[in-house]
Amino acid sequence: MKKNTVHISLMILLSFSSLACSHNSEAPLEKSVKATAMAKGQHMNDGKITTAQSIPEEQQISLQAKVQFFALEGGFYGLITKQGKHYLPLNLAKEFQQNGAIVNVRGIAKPRMMTIQQWGTPFTITGIKLIKAGLSPNNDQLL
Repeated sequence: MKKNTVHISLMILLSFSSLACSHNSEAPLEKSVKATAMAKGQHMNDGKITTAQSIPEEQQISLQAKVQFFALEGGFYGLITKQGKHYLPLNLAKEFQQNGAIVNVRGIAKPRMMTIQQWGTPFTITGIKLIKAGLSPNNDQLL
């Protein structure tokens, strides 16, 4: 009797553990591809990767902004417009990470996205042009 109870308990436990393992809908490789795409400013829909550039122009905004370095949350760069709006670039290329630089930028605002920085509106850049150079990231004046 005791042996049957242990056997039944073991079968139930195995059933639940296999059910829990099968609940994950994404394979590790798919998660990796999705994370890499997001880091590059790309999006995944139904397993297909699309770039931010393929988003219709009417959904993109253009603005001129000053690049500003903030020594908060590990340090990050923000974009501040002449109108005082704050945008948090999600994919600012290294060559534009210059404190005080002025840039013309085009991209997609993501007001519903949350970030660690909790500063400005997250913004995926689809195009950028340097207007005026700023301080390079290696400059001690940023500290």
